Amino acid sequence: MNDFTQLSTHKNLKTLMIHGNPLTEVPNFRSYLISILPNLKKIDSVLVSKKEVDNANFLRTQIKKFPQPKNPAKPPVEKA
Repeated sequence: MNDFTQLSTHKNLKTLMIHGNPLTEVPNFRSYLISILPNLKKIDSVLVSKKEVDNANFLRTQIKKFPQPKNPAKPPVEKA
């Protein structure tokens, strides 16, 4: 998801070709992309629907309710 988040700086992006990228394997990747890129109109030449925008808006509100920690805990390193 970090790769998606890097795209969020491109707020005016209207078309995104992501076909073949491993990120497309992430569940709901379209909704997430639409939520971080509000002006997106097409993903892989497929128009973004009104329903997808509504779902993305809902997703955005949920993400804001549960912000990620700034310094997430790292799992302990096992020593041999």
